[in-house]
Amino acid sequence: NVVFDDVEISNNYNVYLSEVAGTFEILKADLTVTCVDKSIIYGQEFIDKDVSFNGFVNGENKSVLGGSIAFTTDYTKYDNVGTYEIDASGYTSNNYNITYMKGELSVDKATLTDLTSNYQEIYDGLEHTLDFKYSGLVSMTNADYPYEEEELNEVISVSLDDITYSQELKFKNAMEETIIYYVISFTNYNDIKNSSTIEILKKDLIITPKNVTINYGEEAKFDGVTFDSFVEGEDESCLNGTLTPLISFNAGV
Repeated sequence: NVVFDDVEISNNYNVYLSEVAGTFEILKADLTVTCVDKSIIYGQEFIDKDVSFNGFVNGENKSVLGGSIAFTTDYTKYDNVGTYEIDASGYTSNNYNITYMKGELSVDKATLTDLTSNYQEIYDGLEHTLDFKYSGLVSMTNADYPYEEEELNEVISVSLDDITYSQELKFKNAMEETIIYYVISFTNYNDIKNSSTIEILKKDLIITPKNVTINYGEEAKFDGVTFDSFVEGEDESCLNGTLTPLISFNAGV
């Protein structure tokens, strides 16, 4: 029922107040529930879920809503670095039309610490590889992770003597104080940029003339040398230059 009240009495009219049968329709107010954008680090579980509200009236808040909030996302723990959707549902209300807006979950790269050290070795004729080491790999268990092991998708770019290699760095021959600069790129970890010094020191090689016996009055002669400390089956063919004997003795001694 509609009742008129506080009607000003007119000087020219007799005003009669009466009840008028009628209906009021109170429409629901619009309420927008927005999933809050979040960011996590690779390997973390998405726990810190939240929403914001726009449209409450008369100082009301989420306590006037029925139901309970439920979140869904296309992200699963250990999924690759990237962007994923956050969605929500579950609230009910007689006084609000509820609209849900999606949010964004950003999975950022985890941090690796470079443990690669300088390399020093004495020449041994073998091929050596610079061992790139790092710590900070995400720890996984069979229960949490459906795969056997984490693939780092490692790409090494090495700069050596102004030449850039995109492969594993191998070296063999003697070199001293050769500084290499390298970048290691990963799918789910920060890039590592650093430098190391490689030293393959020369190995000591002892060359000893063979003993020679001559008769008195004969010319001195050279009967070759022996080598001590060649490695990996190497011989004098790997040496450069020509071996020239220097012979001196005191006649009659």
